[in-house]
Amino acid sequence: MTTEVVAKSGIEAIDTAKSLHPGARTVHVLGISDNPPPVEHPFFDDAPVAVAADEDPSTYVKQRQIDICVQMRKEGKTHRAIAGYLGVGKTTVSNWLKQYG
Repeated sequence: MTTEVVAKSGIEAIDTAKSLHPGARTVHVLGISDNPPPVEHPFFDDAPVAVAADEDPSTYVKQRQIDICVQMRKEGKTHRAIAGYLGVGKTTVSNWLKQYG
C-alpha cells in the first residue's frame, strides 16, 4: 500500500506516515522541497567582524572554521558531517582535528 504524504521536512513526513500506518516497517522519503529551510548552526553568527587593514580576512574565516570544526566534533558529529557543513574535505577536517582538536 502506498500513501503520499506532503510535509515540510523529512522528519515530519516520516512521523505522519507512521501515524497513518502504525504497522509499517519502513518509510521511504522520495522527494524534498524546492526551497528547503536554511541550515543553521549555533556557532555561526551574522555579527560583523573587524579585521585589521593589513590582515588577510581569509585567516579569520579559516580560524572560525577550525573553531567550529572542533566544537562540532565535541558534540559528536562525524568527520563527514563536519566537512559537509563547512564545505571542506574530510581530510582537511581530520588534519584540523589532529592539529587543533
